[in-house]
Amino acid sequence: GLFTMMNYNLLLILLALSAASGLQLPRFTLPTNNPGSRGLAYSVVRSKSELIPLATFRAGKSPEALVASQSQLKAGYEASAKDRLKSVLEGVGAGMIVGLCLSGLEFGSGSGGQSGIIVGITSGGLIGLNNLLGKRVYVMTLPEAEKRLVQDFSSGVESGLTLRGDDSADSETKGDRCIVCRDGDDVIGCVDFQFRTSRGVLPDHVHVKNMMVSEDYRRRGIGTRLMEELQAFVKSNYETVEAVSLEVDDDNAKAIALYQKSGFDNMESIGRIGSKNKYGTFVLGRSIMYKSL
Repeated sequence: GLFTMMNYNLLLILLALSAASGLQLPRFTLPTNNPGSRGLAYSVVRSKSELIPLATFRAGKSPEALVASQSQLKAGYEASAKDRLKSVLEGVGAGMIVGLCLSGLEFGSGSGGQSGIIVGITSGGLIGLNNLLGKRVYVMTLPEAEKRLVQDFSSGVESGLTLRGDDSADSETKGDRCIVCRDGDDVIGCVDFQFRTSRGVLPDHVHVKNMMVSEDYRRRGIGTRLMEELQAFVKSNYETVEAVSLEVDDDNAKAIALYQKSGFDNMESIGRIGSKNKYGTFVLGRSIMYKSL
């Protein structure tokens, strides 16, 4: 109301006086409502203890959630006698199918097929008994679930840490590296990259193997910042590297636009004849993008 109008008028008067007299008013910064511009931290993965949060982000499921889903699935099979009977019959059927396939192969080769029948009956009985005893679904322990997620979703980064040993040596080029973006303790973005010696027309370079940003954090500049962090790390630590390369699907317009924004102006299909010799790879429907450092 009136108080707000007075404040605005006072501000206008101060601005006018400043312009007329050269008076320097104190500088201030307006707050921002963009979560992508604050509270986020970018760092290189340097220890195996960081692999579980990375794998959890990529899988979209924590080790605890993986164990819980297996436990729920197992409980579903054991919920009633009807479900247990169905599980037993499915096990017997699976074994018999294996036996019939083996018998067919034996008949085709001129044999009688008896061993296939025996295998079918035996394997079907064993699988059925296994299901009856409630062992159709194996429920992993938490350490097993953690190991499984890392193997499935962060194995390249894990191998790189193993190869390099003391990861404080940033100039060491062995294995994959990863830069992550965190919001608190949660990984919400990552980019993997790997040093490669010259191949075809490319000199010694770093190849981007994978980049991912959580759906809830997209369109906030995080992908661009990850590429900037990667290039800054490469320039500071890899003396012989002259370029950064990556591959992208030809129909992924959003990713292509992001990479072009980051300076990857050179783009050529690797689904053409001769691309194997030129770039060391041949993949239909994909292109290579690269930039010099």
